[in-house]
Amino acid sequence: MKEEQISDPKLDQLIDGSIHFAHLDRRLILSHYMGAKAAFLLEDEVLMGIWLESATEHSRVGEIYVGKIKSIADGIGAAFVEYAKNEVGFLPLNQIRPEMILNQKNPAKVACEQELLVQVVKAPMNQKDATLTTNLIFSGKYIVLTPYTQGIRFSRKLKKEDKRTLLSLVEKVLDELFGDKDVFLSHYGLIIRTNAVFAGFLPLFYELHELFHEVSSVLSKAPLRPAFTCLRQDAPFYHRILRDQYDLPHMKIVTDEQEIYDELIPRDEWDDGEAPDGTEYLTSEEKERFDRFMESVRQKKERLGEGGSEDEGQLQISLWQETSYSLLSRYTIPSGVEKALAKRVWLKSGGFLVIEPTEALTVIDVNSGKASSRKKTPEDFNLRINMEAAVEIARQLRLRNLSGMIIVDFINLEKEESRRHLMHTLRRILRMDPVGANLIDMTTLGLVEITRRKKEPPLREVMHLIRQQQDKEENEAWS
Repeated sequence: MKEEQISDPKLDQLIDGSIHFAHLDRRLILSHYMGAKAAFLLEDEVLMGIWLESATEHSRVGEIYVGKIKSIADGIGAAFVEYAKNEVGFLPLNQIRPEMILNQKNPAKVACEQELLVQVVKAPMNQKDATLTTNLIFSGKYIVLTPYTQGIRFSRKLKKEDKRTLLSLVEKVLDELFGDKDVFLSHYGLIIRTNAVFAGFLPLFYELHELFHEVSSVLSKAPLRPAFTCLRQDAPFYHRILRDQYDLPHMKIVTDEQEIYDELIPRDEWDDGEAPDGTEYLTSEEKERFDRFMESVRQKKERLGEGGSEDEGQLQISLWQETSYSLLSRYTIPSGVEKALAKRVWLKSGGFLVIEPTEALTVIDVNSGKASSRKKTPEDFNLRINMEAAVEIARQLRLRNLSGMIIVDFINLEKEESRRHLMHTLRRILRMDPVGANLIDMTTLGLVEITRRKKEPPLREVMHLIRQQQDKEENEAWS
């Protein structure tokens, strides 16, 4: 194999950090796959993300319930809480906020049969119960609102100059909406998401207003509702996918279903200057201030003219109307999904990965395979294969939604400088993972340890459920 065959300009850009989202052709494909709701992220037509939701397996992650403590396990420092009928979740005792215990004279004391507000943060996986918390979060496209915390925090992906600009903008929004930002921030916390860099004053105001009154509604209703009541559902699947994408203004969204298109096509939430839902929770002083603000919105819209908008991040949504071949076939989605389920992943150089998920961890082995090193020293060649493997491993973690502990056995490198270069590259690439992946270290045996946050089941489990449902439907059709 000639040396030129392992040269890849895009790989070089990823390794040296010169590539940027704005330089990529990023497309989000929204459709159905094997009867399930589906979303696929492509960057320069390379599949980078797969999200599936079975029609029969609704995800409860993000939902808020009135739960009831069924048992307490002091040995592991946890309570087991029935949050929905016959569905029990794991709740660490050190995460129980007294404010979330309902209708108790002594909320500081945790006991069985107590009712409390809980939110699902991890779906049930591998016969394990769902993970719950009482640290409630209310997520929007630009802002995350957290009751009973304080201050403003920022996504770690934001640059320092963007943080300074956003801090000034958010403080103006808080003063306009609540009169005194310091009083608000003594009772609520804000996390400013990466997408906020694409929002102006009005989108931030609108979203914070909605989130605040959603929190107010949940907290006021909770003491009056019976156990197992769902007080808040997360956004619908396709809205949730869009909300959690970074850099939407540089992304093209394509769907082949009219219903999805109609659901997501951008609309001006401020049409006719009407106040959004939630104003029934405003005090008279807040309502008066809000009415004044709405008047300024109407005046601003008149100055901008018809169709004018302060939001720089307009979505680019198109409806696939080609009849000679399907949208999923155009982007080779079916074969991409099958490859994401395969044990072996080939690299362009001729090397390959072997990915072995187990109950406790995932093991990834890097092999040189058919690659050849005619013009490079063995050390330089092995480093190049490892660099290519590092980029592909980061992609596979996202595609397969692998989580927990991941152990990678790279090709052996003799020089300390080469090992440092590899670790630096892998650490930087893993920072691009929206779920949160961390490079721990390289062991004395040369094994690299990575951890990735668990939130949803891995792709192989979701596909197993989807295929089971499809087989069931086919059997029922024949019977």
